[in-house]
Amino acid sequence: MFMKNNKKPVFIVVVVLLLLIIAPIIVLMALKKDDVSNESHQNAERKEVVVDFELRQLAEKAKQLVDKDMAAALRQGDVPVDFMSALREDLRKADKKLSDGKVDEARSEYVDIVSTSETKLKTLEFAGAARKLKDSAYAELNNHEYLKKAFENTYSEAVDTYNQGLQDLEAGDFEESIGRFETTNKILKELKTQSVEQVKAQLEAAEIALSELNSMIARAAFERVLEIEPLNSIAREGMSKVDALEAFEGAMRSVKSLRSFGENEAALAEINTLIEKNPGNSFLLDEKKDIEEDIAEEKREAILERADAAEAGGDLIAAINALEAANKIRSDDETTKRLNQLKVREKEKRVEVLLETGYNALKAGNFEAAKKAYEDAIALDPKSEEAKTGLKKTSSLYLANIRYNQSIESAANYLSEGRIPLATKFFNEAIKSRPSNLTFKQKDEESRIRDALEAQKEPVSVTIVSDNKTYVSLIGVFSPERFKEK
Repeated sequence: MFMKNNKKPVFIVVVVLLLLIIAPIIVLMALKKDDVSNESHQNAERKEVVVDFELRQLAEKAKQLVDKDMAAALRQGDVPVDFMSALREDLRKADKKLSDGKVDEARSEYVDIVSTSETKLKTLEFAGAARKLKDSAYAELNNHEYLKKAFENTYSEAVDTYNQGLQDLEAGDFEESIGRFETTNKILKELKTQSVEQVKAQLEAAEIALSELNSMIARAAFERVLEIEPLNSIAREGMSKVDALEAFEGAMRSVKSLRSFGENEAALAEINTLIEKNPGNSFLLDEKKDIEEDIAEEKREAILERADAAEAGGDLIAAINALEAANKIRSDDETTKRLNQLKVREKEKRVEVLLETGYNALKAGNFEAAKKAYEDAIALDPKSEEAKTGLKKTSSLYLANIRYNQSIESAANYLSEGRIPLATKFFNEAIKSRPSNLTFKQKDEESRIRDALEAQKEPVSVTIVSDNKTYVSLIGVFSPERFKEK
């Protein structure tokens, strides 16, 4: 009985001990499980943040395209209202799916919105170009409207093409409208070229008809020009000439006949008679001007022939004068070139003459003339080394001649005073600067002084007789004449 009562407490102790051993292990396992769960949850959150960032960028891009770029296109009338409404509805649905956590569906919606908007905007880039071409084509139509009457079919074609371009633009077919407007400008450009060519051809035909005194053909040509260009000044003046010609067409035929035979003076006389009877007639005045120009040209040809003859004869100045006279009547490049060439030759010839003159003058001892000749040569040709050298040599000899003359003059003066040492000194200085080309007068004076000085070198006997009472003192230098007096 006693044994049974003791077994129960032992069992309880064993159970308690087992619980104390197992419980920490269970708690430790539970804690590890919570750590693994938290780590997995954090990784999932990080992945979700990355996805949300990319999606948010996509959503913002879609919103900017719809609310700004596409909205601006709607205001300009480039996209229909229903298209814009559908796009806004798609954006609203995408935003709703994103807020509901339907990430993949929202992403797909945003991608479609971005793609649709960018495609539409790329198409709309042609809209600006189309509008600019529309304005330029309209301006060109206005600028060329004056050709409508003369080229009705071509101008109408340009207008029809422009209108088709407007329809394409309103329908949103921008590329097609660009082609229409470009075609309109091309048609008008070709029309302008055609009109210019026709005006030129008609004016030439009219001038030929006037020269042939055919007033009917000239009038028709001028009228065609005025039909194309109503304000053409040449055609208007031409019509006045035609009116003037018709008044005396017969008399003008006689004038024309005289001119054909080169009788311009006689033709001018008849024209002047007609002008006296019809003062202020534009056709007659123009005809007179033409005849006077022909007469002047004949005179010019005669002057050129004189220039040829003068040049052949070596008279370059006469040839130059003739060419200058010809240029006053009418200048041309050929005559001007020839005139310049002759001027160069004539200048070279004058320089040669001056160089020869300077050389001869220098040789003759005429330094003033030589100096002037060389200076004139340098004025004509500053690069002439011969003239520069001649002038330098002339200046040097000129100064030497001055020094020589001054020294000779001083030597002569001192010699006359009997001051032989000074006379000898200046004579020697004169010889040092002696020019090579002395005049006869200079040579004679030099010889006289030399002979006088040479004579002073010879010793002479001088006798002084004393009276044994008077003191005698001789001071100074005495000339032979004075010495005899003593």
